Amino acid sequence: MTPIKAIRLAGALSLLSITSCRHAPTAEAKSPTATPISNEPLRTEALVDQAAADAMLANLEKSEATLRGPAPEPVFERLEKDHQRLNAVLAWFKVHDHPKGLRAASLLPSYWTMSGHIPEGRAWVETFLAFPENEGTSIPRAKTLVALGYLAFRQGDTAAAKPALDEALAEANALGDKVTAADALVGLGRVALREENLDRVYQVAQQAKKLYTEAGDRNQLPLPTHLMAEATRMRGRYPEAAKLYRESLQLATEQGNRKVIAVENSNLAAVAIHDRNWEEANRFNRESLRVCWEIKNSYLLPYEFMLAGEIAAGRGNYSRAAKLLGAADSLFKSTGAAIDPADKNGFDAALADTKKNHDPKKFDADWAEGSALPVEKAVALALEK
Repeated sequence: MTPIKAIRLAGALSLLSITSCRHAPTAEAKSPTATPISNEPLRTEALVDQAAADAMLANLEKSEATLRGPAPEPVFERLEKDHQRLNAVLAWFKVHDHPKGLRAASLLPSYWTMSGHIPEGRAWVETFLAFPENEGTSIPRAKTLVALGYLAFRQGDTAAAKPALDEALAEANALGDKVTAADALVGLGRVALREENLDRVYQVAQQAKKLYTEAGDRNQLPLPTHLMAEATRMRGRYPEAAKLYRESLQLATEQGNRKVIAVENSNLAAVAIHDRNWEEANRFNRESLRVCWEIKNSYLLPYEFMLAGEIAAGRGNYSRAAKLLGAADSLFKSTGAAIDPADKNGFDAALADTKKNHDPKKFDADWAEGSALPVEKAVALALEK
């Protein structure tokens, strides 16, 4: 049995239906697995037939370049509006056509992540990878293995992410697919960050950059640069990390990639926080939050609340810090995302500082208030001067 076939095979095959993972934030952390599975009988399949399912798959495949490009947000928005129908299509493929389900699942990891559906996406990916018809080496399988590695990493589940990405890399290399091989290497670089194997990060980032360049996929070049920046920051070499973040930001600006623009502004805010340059940190944080809100990126928003909370803690405004850190923690949990490795220490340090210097009863009240804030109000709070 291959490593991927062994991953929760029984759970994946017993999947009855998938529901949206959007729900009110809970106080308890989520297990890093494909958990949002309903025990109710499958009803969504009735919403579509073969023609409708095939039409959505065709539209997804036509949109692949956009989904991988610098401006996927219009496709994300369309899929979000059609979220129930998308799940109905995947449910139809689960019953009637497993290879087509695999093809569809291979195209959706960025949508699931950036729209706040990480556990749901992982459940679908694992479901289609587990079917016997989908076990043979193929480009859709290699891409779906990359998707599994990516989603599992986002949940903090490196034990599942690494074998999926290793297998994806082997299959992509066997098929001569340089782009998918580079995607797998980027995923392995993310895993190496969480494992603090920073030498490995530089190694795979350089390999991925070479493959993207050879394949002519310039849209992905900010990714290996970003990985090297994260590793450099985790080594404590902040000026070098800032230089790499700016390099990635410049590439993203040239491409019009607003997601990466938001990400690198956020990371430059983190560098400024480390340097205790609160004005610069606030400027980068506000710019990142502005872009995140414009592109409706559910995955990135909690990082903006987190950084605004870190700035507040650094400035000694512990009531504001507790509310913003609580809002960040709540949104991380509701989207099923684990904090990225380069950012975890900053969150933990700000939280510890806030607990140490804030009255315990007031901290609990402020944390609860922040955790319960609707996203719109959390954004407004983070933008307050």
